[in-house]
Amino acid sequence: PTSCAAYEDEENDNFEVGVKYDSDDGKLRMNVAAFNTQYENLQRDTVVTIKDAAGNTFQETKAVNEGESTARGVEIEMTYVPNPNFRIDFNWGWLDHEYDSYNPSADPAPMGLSGGARAFDFSSLDVPYSPSNQGGLSMTYIYDMSNGSSLTYNVAVDYQAEFEINPFPANAQGADASGNPIVKQKGNTQAESRTLLNAYVTWESANENFDITLYGRNLTDETYRQSANPVATLWNFTRHGPPRQIGIQLGYSF
Repeated sequence: PTSCAAYEDEENDNFEVGVKYDSDDGKLRMNVAAFNTQYENLQRDTVVTIKDAAGNTFQETKAVNEGESTARGVEIEMTYVPNPNFRIDFNWGWLDHEYDSYNPSADPAPMGLSGGARAFDFSSLDVPYSPSNQGGLSMTYIYDMSNGSSLTYNVAVDYQAEFEINPFPANAQGADASGNPIVKQKGNTQAESRTLLNAYVTWESANENFDITLYGRNLTDETYRQSANPVATLWNFTRHGPPRQIGIQLGYSF
């Protein structure tokens, strides 16, 4: 009766200013952009308590439109090719994303409060899926062999800061002296910051129709949470990123 209810599209107004630069010798390309985006009708999933025809109490998850936010940030992309065999790629992004308003109707019981469902001010929470910083650096070198085949070496570092996943506060925090709910982020519902080191070596035949790649991903074997889905006070489904991977890939073009 609730989870099938209609909900609206998110809306946003975006303003962006930037510069795109190519050097005269063609070795350097750099793009820089700064943006400001205002969101309305944010789509959020919320859990509601309902009773079926027999009077049994259970929960459903439904999508609602609630809240406004402002995201501002800077993005930089750069490619540098000092010679035909060597290339450097760099990217970096900074993001500041905060709620302007976020007052969803929520069941007060999980927060340790009494009464019926009503609107609460959750605007102090972090906006989900909004890492403050992320970036990467990649270096590629191509070695041309005397028989016409080639070896390509690549090493890359990819960084992403921690960000929140869940849009609702921690349970059972109670109220402050004024009777307002104590709003804190849930525990263990953040995608953890991680720095991944990846590399590969590719041999390509002279006629470019056959290649062999030896690759390694997450070479430092970093452990990090990618997603989390808490269910009341019962449990928390957490998914982690893949561990160190080393493999061989064959390619043939015809």
